[in-house]
Amino acid sequence: MNKTPKRVRVVDGDTGEIYSYEGNDHELVTADEDDKVHYGEAFIVAAQRGWKVLGLNGDDIMLRTWDKYKGKPHNYTPCEPPSWFNAKYV
Repeated sequence: MNKTPKRVRVVDGDTGEIYSYEGNDHELVTADEDDKVHYGEAFIVAAQRGWKVLGLNGDDIMLRTWDKYKGKPHNYTPCEPPSWFNAKYV
């Protein structure tokens, strides 16, 4: 069984752009010098911005942020939000 990382880099799974860099403008406030944020924060910001979580690639959480890639295949490991996460309250 895969262990969920506590901190992840937030990466666009289609373009490879890292969104969780320090000082980012994507509201990822816990970004550190390794470009990682809390796992739960990645889901919260993704829900707020309408991004689709594709899955994990190591310690990277891969997102789909552009409609032009909708429906395209990907090969990332499926992942679940934290147990306390409920997108309808975000």
